[in-house]
Amino acid sequence: MRWFRLLVETMFVACLLDAPAAGQENTRCAIKGNVSDAGRLYYLPGDSRYARVKINRADERWFCSEAEARAAGWEKAEQSTRCIAADNDHVPDPRAPSLGCAIKGNQSGIYHVPGGACYAETTIRSGNRKEAWFCSEAEARAAGYRRSKL
Repeated sequence: MRWFRLLVETMFVACLLDAPAAGQENTRCAIKGNVSDAGRLYYLPGDSRYARVKINRADERWFCSEAEARAAGWEKAEQSTRCIAADNDHVPDPRAPSLGCAIKGNQSGIYHVPGGACYAETTIRSGNRKEAWFCSEAEARAAGYRRSKL
């Protein structure tokens, strides 16, 4: 009978824990805390990336509220938005290092060419090592970037 009581107590304690083990789905808490190059970010249901975010590392976890995630030092992932074609998407950016090197590589590993959607709103900040200008699509691909799907 002692073993049964120990089993029940163990199960009760396990149910009280805030987060399940890495890789397990959580039926009580729906906010995903994910660690990536962008930092410790949490994702809410409804975010376009939510289904792709996996909790599979020991330092990743589930949260039951945004307040809990923020209190633990996590930041909310910015909502992924699709850009809308702008009138000036076809105009090479005047900040490009030269007219022939106007392909923009953003921090998400995506490159944008003049004429493509999102080109005008994609910015390259100096000092951000994940953002870069490229002179050709081949150069961008060789650096590990992929072409924008839009």
